[in-house]
Amino acid sequence: MNKTQKFFIVIVSIFFLLIINFNIFATEKNSKEVYDLLKKFDTSTYHPEVFGLKDLAADVRFSNFDKEIGNQLGQLKIDDLYFTIYWLASGKVDVEISGLPKGFVMVKDTLIRSVQVYIDFIIPKTFADKAKNYEIRPLKDAKEIKEGEKLEKGERLFIGTDKTHLNMVHEIKMVFDDKDRLQKLFMLTPQGTEDTYFTWEKEKWSQNKWVLSSIILKSDYGIQSKIVRNDITYNSFSGIGLPIRVSINTEVFTKNVGTTKTNTEKKNSKSSDSIFNIQRELIISNYRINSGEAQKYFLKKM
Repeated sequence: MNKTQKFFIVIVSIFFLLIINFNIFATEKNSKEVYDLLKKFDTSTYHPEVFGLKDLAADVRFSNFDKEIGNQLGQLKIDDLYFTIYWLASGKVDVEISGLPKGFVMVKDTLIRSVQVYIDFIIPKTFADKAKNYEIRPLKDAKEIKEGEKLEKGERLFIGTDKTHLNMVHEIKMVFDDKDRLQKLFMLTPQGTEDTYFTWEKEKWSQNKWVLSSIILKSDYGIQSKIVRNDITYNSFSGIGLPIRVSINTEVFTKNVGTTKTNTEKKNSKSSDSIFNIQRELIISNYRINSGEAQKYFLKKM
C-alpha cells in the first residue's frame, strides 16, 4: 500500500464519524417510552450552550498533518496547517482552513470535511435532533443485540427502521443502560455494518451531566474492516467545559478469504490481518468564547 492510499484510508476512517449524525426522531408513531427516554438522555448529557455558550471560535490542528499533506502535494513545505471553527447558538457553523497556498480547492474541501465531523464533539447535538424518519420501538423480550453480542444486565434494546428508504442507514439498534445512557449504536447500511460504543463520565465542571469521554467505531465492509477509537480530554473555560484533545487510533484490517487452508492452518491463523495502525491527535486550542468573533465572521459572509 502506497502513501496516497494510506492517507485516503485514514481520511475515510475519519469520515466514518459522519454516520453518527444520522437522523432519528421519536414521532407520534413511536411509543411514549421511546420519546421519554430520548428526552431524558438529552437532558442528562452535557451541552455547553445550555450553560451560556452563545458564540465560539477555536483553532484545530491534526498532529503530523503538515508533513503528511505536504508529501501528498509534491513535497510542498507546510509550516502550520490548521482550521478555525466558527459556531453560533443560532445553529450557524463553518470551518476555514489556513496554511495551504492558493489553489488545491479539492484538497481543502476534503480536509475541511475531516474536521467538520469533530464539531459534534465540541458542541454535541441533542440525540432527538439527530433523529427523524425512523420509527423506533422497544424490543422488550430481546436477549441479544446481534449474533454473538448479548444484552448485559439492565440494558434495553430499541430498534429503528427507516420507512422512507431514503436514508443511508436503513436500520438502527440502540442500547441504553440502567442509567438511561446510550451505550451502543448498531447501524445497517447498504455497504455493511457500523457499530458505535460510548463511554460517559461526569466532570467537576459538568453540572452533574454526563460527558462523552470515548467513542469506539467499528465498521465491517466485506473483506475490510476498521476500528477507530477516539479518547476525549476536556478543560473548563470560564465554567464551560470544552474538549482540548482527541486521541485517535485507527486500525484497518483485511479478512483472509478466498484461500484454501488445511484444518491446522485455519487453527493457527488469524481471521484477519491488520493492514496498518495510525495514531494521531486532534488538538483544539485558542478558544474564543462569547467574544463576538463568530458573529462578526458570519456577518462578513452575508
